[in-house]
Amino acid sequence: MLLHKPPLKSKPGGFTMVELVIVIVLMSLVSLAGVEVIRQSSESYLKMSNRQGLGSAARLAVERLSREFRSALPGSVRTSGDCIEFLPIEVAGTYVTAPFESAATSMTVVRVSADLAAELGRVAIYSVGDNVFDLDAGILSPEASIGASDAGNISTVSWTGSHLFEFESPTSRFYMVSDPVSYCVDGDNLFRYSNYGVVDPQPLLDDLPTALPDRALLVNQVSSTGTPFRVMDPGLSRNAIVMIVLSLSTDGEFLQITQEAQLRNVP
Repeated sequence: MLLHKPPLKSKPGGFTMVELVIVIVLMSLVSLAGVEVIRQSSESYLKMSNRQGLGSAARLAVERLSREFRSALPGSVRTSGDCIEFLPIEVAGTYVTAPFESAATSMTVVRVSADLAAELGRVAIYSVGDNVFDLDAGILSPEASIGASDAGNISTVSWTGSHLFEFESPTSRFYMVSDPVSYCVDGDNLFRYSNYGVVDPQPLLDDLPTALPDRALLVNQVSSTGTPFRVMDPGLSRNAIVMIVLSLSTDGEFLQITQEAQLRNVP
């Protein structure tokens, strides 16, 4: 006689509480690891963006400074504290006659471009020494204007009142310059100052304009780590140089950029 074994009872389906807890813990660990990866990626992207922003701002500022310094009247660049000042050249050329022996109200120059006729500014001849900004030193004329050229390609430069230039230029060179321009680091900002007139000695930061358009922001986030501008005198093998050292920082990121800008050497 055959004996039949009773069928085995199958275990009920599902997970035990221990298994569920283990799965939850493992999924939590995986999630935390994923969140950490995303957080680090986001921080890296933010730091990279900050560095790129600082680099772009620094390059823009240095390029603007270098371009303006290269057009400065020889001998007119001077520094004081965190400020640098210079006289921008608007017109340059050769003079025919100029008052060196007796004061006069005009001078004649070789024809300049028609686009520059009626240009206003101050005439500078042989701007050497430390008294370029001294209006009594004879280097800068009163406010002057250039007239149209005649049939002989000669233009007359006239100014109000009499003026006597101190020195003749060995190459008969003259420059016409506009009002001085200053760049100053004020706090964490680098400003450009203009339209404040010729002043000697160099004006202090508190004496410069305080609002637009005469004070324009060039770059912010500047970190003061030393003197931002330094003028190096010319040598036998190079022109005068302005050493620009700008340090910028934001959100823990720091960037320092150093640039040399050559100056005109021939007055």
